[in-house]
Amino acid sequence: MECMNFMILVGNESAFEHYLFDQQFSHRGWSGMVATLEAKPDSLLDKRRISLYDVVVLELLLEIDALDFYFKNRWNPLTIGLPINSYNLLLLFKKAK
Repeated sequence: MECMNFMILVGNESAFEHYLFDQQFSHRGWSGMVATLEAKPDSLLDKRRISLYDVVVLELLLEIDALDFYFKNRWNPLTIGLPINSYNLLLLFKKAK
């Protein structure tokens, strides 16, 4: 995702991986189906080229568009206002032990 700056959604690069993970697991099966179709495009009757990268980029663009529409272009990234590293689940679990 080098060519586009999707950090405007999350605000912190280290939280972006968690964000993508949660995003893709929020609709079960779709990422797996796209990955399968990417590897075996002839799985469909009407063959199409698709990539997981394209699906993730499309979803990120749709999320930005929805936020812009709903909040009238006045919204902050998700990690703004959170304590440093509070979005890092692994770090939170290590602290809890």
